[in-house]
Amino acid sequence: MSFSVPALLGRMALPRKRAMPLVPQLFSNLRERDSLTTKAKLCLRFYPVVRTSQYQKTLSSRQIDIINQRASKLCRSVQSMKGQEFSEFSWEVSAWQYVFGLIREDEWFKMDKKAYKFVEEGTDGKKIVKTRTPDATFGLATYDPKTLHLNRQSMATGYQADYINKELDERLSQDRLKSMTNNLNCSLVVDGSWGNANIVFPFAVYEAKKREADYRNAKQQIQHACQIYLSMLDDLARNPDNVAKYQSANSSHCQMFAFVSYGSQWAVYVAWSSSKTCNIELLWTGDVASFTSALNLLCIVDQIHDYAAKYHRPYVLDHLTPWLAWSEKHRDDLATLEGVKPNHQSWRCFESDMTLFRKTKLQQAREQKMKLHALAGTSGSKKSRERKVTGDISTKNRVVKKVQQNDEQKCQQEGQAE
Repeated sequence: MSFSVPALLGRMALPRKRAMPLVPQLFSNLRERDSLTTKAKLCLRFYPVVRTSQYQKTLSSRQIDIINQRASKLCRSVQSMKGQEFSEFSWEVSAWQYVFGLIREDEWFKMDKKAYKFVEEGTDGKKIVKTRTPDATFGLATYDPKTLHLNRQSMATGYQADYINKELDERLSQDRLKSMTNNLNCSLVVDGSWGNANIVFPFAVYEAKKREADYRNAKQQIQHACQIYLSMLDDLARNPDNVAKYQSANSSHCQMFAFVSYGSQWAVYVAWSSSKTCNIELLWTGDVASFTSALNLLCIVDQIHDYAAKYHRPYVLDHLTPWLAWSEKHRDDLATLEGVKPNHQSWRCFESDMTLFRKTKLQQAREQKMKLHALAGTSGSKKSRERKVTGDISTKNRVVKKVQQNDEQKCQQEGQAE
């Protein structure tokens, strides 16, 4: 069955069912592909050029020299580690320095080893909150107005001039974002760590392993992270006045990227949403111990960095605007608003439930421990009494035996005397 491009996009843009206040809910379906599909090319706002020669045509000769130097450093670093017993942490450090260095230095973005939370149904049917921590999460940097004011007082002139080149956006104020995500009528989650506003709306994740045997596990980890972070972007794209709808016709196309490495082997994925499905498709794979593959990887990472600055950040800020306005308009509302389900749990309710759940489990563990101690004490007393009785009987038997031996010896002596 064939569809026109608009019809295809329309079918793929059917939203998940959502209700206010919003609770993080990952995409229920996951579809994995070993290459970029035609559907992905239709829906994605951007996907990197994998062929290095084609990408380098867009660069100046100086830019080409710089990226070649970076690729040489990456290649030499990996070659010095390959074949030796290095920890997973060592491979992470190498990636942070030689692969993600430019993103890490960009003041618009922030990368860190950061945990995210998610809701999962336990064996007893109850929903519980769990956490996972990718080796790196890349998202928009926020700022604290109070701390920023103090820092600017002590900044060097040169750094100030460089800082001003990228002006701060008031929509990324931590105060405003935290106020919005803690608004009980709204609860839009902006950070994987609910209630915080440190790294907001990630555009990429990274997972590192040192052995090929762990590659499958690493891939599953980045897939789960993409399901979570894409759901956050999907919530952001909704209309705060009616979360059953998106803010615009193009709002539903959420996407992000994922990197996986085991030793010197790397793979780059793109993740994008369609209806209730999180699609994850392989873009590139290679061994960065070779200069060509190292150059390919850096070209792809630089393009993703450009995408984050030119597309992802403006997308997030544009869609944040109505959410912040809505939240600030209804900030002081105590009554439940129209369209907000009174019995619908927010993430704060899950947090409270989990706190109570942990306290209950801890109390149960303590009571069980006390019972075990009590049983051990009773058993110990019984054994002590048994040992005492046994000891008394043994002593009596020894005394009787000794008396009998003495009597026998006395009789023998009397017999000899006669």
